[in-house]
Amino acid sequence: MLKDTGQMTAGLGWCCTKSIYEDLVMTTFFKRFGADESGATAIEYGLIAAGISVAIVGVVGTIGGDVLALFNAIDAALVTPTPG
Repeated sequence: MLKDTGQMTAGLGWCCTKSIYEDLVMTTFFKRFGADESGATAIEYGLIAAGISVAIVGVVGTIGGDVLALFNAIDAALVTPTPG
């Protein structure tokens, strides 16, 4: 943002006051801020990551019981070796 040292507003002449100059600077700032899309891109990537996370949690929650049952069946099928 521009810093007014008194020289900028002095060169504007009799038609402009300091408050009009400040309004012009703020208007320019808000136009640039509105045109900047880098934050929107970061938000989009964040939403994509959140969607993928929800999908992973849903799939793991759905097949988690089946995987547990499979491991329990394997555990029951294993034979303890006899010493000797």
